[in-house]
Amino acid sequence: MGKKREAEENANLSDDEGDDLEMAFPSDGGGVVDFGTAAPPLTGRRKKLAKKKGTGFEAMDLHPNLFQAIKRKGYQIPTPIQRKTLPLALAGHDIVAMARTGSGKTAAFLLPMLQKLFEHSQTAGGARGVVLSPSRELALQTFKFTRELSKYTNLRLAVLVGGESMEGQFEQLATNPDILVATPGRLMHHLSEVRSDAPSSACHSARYCLSLAPLFCKSNGNNFP
Repeated sequence: MGKKREAEENANLSDDEGDDLEMAFPSDGGGVVDFGTAAPPLTGRRKKLAKKKGTGFEAMDLHPNLFQAIKRKGYQIPTPIQRKTLPLALAGHDIVAMARTGSGKTAAFLLPMLQKLFEHSQTAGGARGVVLSPSRELALQTFKFTRELSKYTNLRLAVLVGGESMEGQFEQLATNPDILVATPGRLMHHLSEVRSDAPSSACHSARYCLSLAPLFCKSNGNNFP
């Protein structure tokens, strides 16, 4: 019985180690990398091996306050998509990735953005990061998750979705948010309502634009990926 269990653990170790192999990203810029489903929770020898190899969040040189929020969420070992993309994103590379629900892809793109922005900017004059979601429900879910991960920062957030008053959202934009979470349609509506040089046009100054789906929006002749 003991030998059988040891053999099963060794097999799991081999499978997990395969996730750590370097993956070649498409060179033509048009490919999509599929990182698969979320990895099962690491236990026993697999967890010890992961810590020994330095694959945890603590090995990614994240800001201590951001790492504190990660621990508060109960995260210990990055999922496959997080292990593959976080180092690249933190180094400033562009990434196109695809993974199934529950694989940890939201944290995979939020953590690098929060790491790069981190402190609220008094001089930026608008949002420095934008997260696009294909639906109102997903945008609200992402906004809630972003608030949780940025709990120990002074970053300001705003959410722009349909079904809410434009006036209330203009009030959010007037607070000079650092990060916008929005649906494409409502974001384009706001962009069409303000001039690019208006003080309240927080939508025009983003440095980072992240999309949760391959979507392309067009409004008044202006393209917005």
